[in-house]
Amino acid sequence: MTVTITQAPTAPTPQIMADPSAVRRGTSATANGRIGRILRSEWTKLRTVRSTYWTLVGAAVAMVGFAAILCAVYVAQFDTLTVRDKATFNPVSFSLFGAGFAQLAIGVLGVLTISNEYASGMIRTTLAATPQRLVVLAAKAAVSLSLDRGIKKPPLRDPGSNSGLSG
Repeated sequence: MTVTITQAPTAPTPQIMADPSAVRRGTSATANGRIGRILRSEWTKLRTVRSTYWTLVGAAVAMVGFAAILCAVYVAQFDTLTVRDKATFNPVSFSLFGAGFAQLAIGVLGVLTISNEYASGMIRTTLAATPQRLVVLAAKAAVSLSLDRGIKKPPLRDPGSNSGLSG
């Protein structure tokens, strides 16, 4: 009795072929869409964390709240100030008093952008999908910077300063 072992036919393995135009340009076929997908995923991760909204609310409250409190105190005692104190009053510095606290809150948001992903363990998934750490870091920085620039106004010009910038 003779036993013959035959192998079952296997499906051919698919070949991944690059886009011919991408090969001619010297770029990979996925480079054009990869950065957009990474930015979109970083934006989604930043948006879905509750601490992002709380930090932004804290920045707004610090900016507006401290300015309102300081201006209310100054207005309440304005009649008792000397003529010199009234003449040297700088309303821009009083209204922007909370900007330092708002910047601190934005710095906290930058830290949360990175640390939330490490705390939850999702950094493993991110680095498995995009092994290039610098690309991931650049996407995180771009998303954080765009959010930061989106909520800030350009610097105000202080007529009393020489540099043209308030502060």
